[in-house]
Amino acid sequence: MQGWIESIAFARANKDKAIAIATEVTHHDADVIRWIFDTMLPLVTHDGKFSESALTRLSQSFVDLKLLDAVPDMKPLYTERFLPGN
Repeated sequence: MQGWIESIAFARANKDKAIAIATEVTHHDADVIRWIFDTMLPLVTHDGKFSESALTRLSQSFVDLKLLDAVPDMKPLYTERFLPGN
């Protein structure tokens, strides 16, 4: 987890370098990588923790999609024990 968190921090602090690395590794066009970077990176938390609001929306979606009759308790479905400082 620490490596993931450090990688996200690096990508945020070194956008052009991160895009160049991703372009080389994936063999995708730099414009595509830049779009993915701009679209997806803001959604990734800086500390690896799950967003409470995102979990609330996700749990409600199960009811909205008629997959469940009631909103599930999401807490037993994930752990933060492997995050730094825990």
